[in-house]
Amino acid sequence: EGLKQVSAGRRVKVGGMMICRQMPPTAKGICFISLEDETGIANLVVPADVYAQCRKEIHGALFLVGEGMLERSGKVTNVKTRSVMSVRQ
Repeated sequence: EGLKQVSAGRRVKVGGMMICRQMPPTAKGICFISLEDETGIANLVVPADVYAQCRKEIHGALFLVGEGMLERSGKVTNVKTRSVMSVRQ
């Protein structure tokens, strides 16, 4: 529910348990990550340059925090990330 309250174009920080990570060959290096917390699921779009900088965190952690711009297209809400950090348990 939290991201539904935020206007598109705003800078946000979201965190949660990584439930899905995809890098389709047709996506030109973009990584798609789904995080889940008690409020729901947040979709992160990680551009190739950010992925290159944060690769170890993305592949080595169960819990992540992503920071970036909130984007909306119809009913789909994504966070286009500028940074991704791991959260140690």
